[in-house]
Amino acid sequence: MGANPGDEHVWLKDQVNRFEQRHPSYALLAEFLEAVLKKAAKPICPSSIVQARAKDVESFGRKILRWREAALRDGERVPDFAEELHDICGAPGHDRPGPRDLI
Repeated sequence: MGANPGDEHVWLKDQVNRFEQRHPSYALLAEFLEAVLKKAAKPICPSSIVQARAKDVESFGRKILRWREAALRDGERVPDFAEELHDICGAPGHDRPGPRDLI
């Protein structure tokens, strides 16, 4: 369980520290996802671009501060983001533009 969300500084430090401890695992997950998705996408769409990344620590901190502020404003429970945040690693895919797309 994280720090009390009432003390912003203590709460933020706790959340970020806990996320930072897990970040290397998220980075490994991103590498794995990218490799698997590239292999899967190549036969279907050879020109596809697949990239994956783990949410960086600074971005995590900014995001949870915004969400904390909204939860407090709306009288809602402030989640334990270090445990409950779901978008910690992403792998969007994009198709490269072909020659006809450039005309």
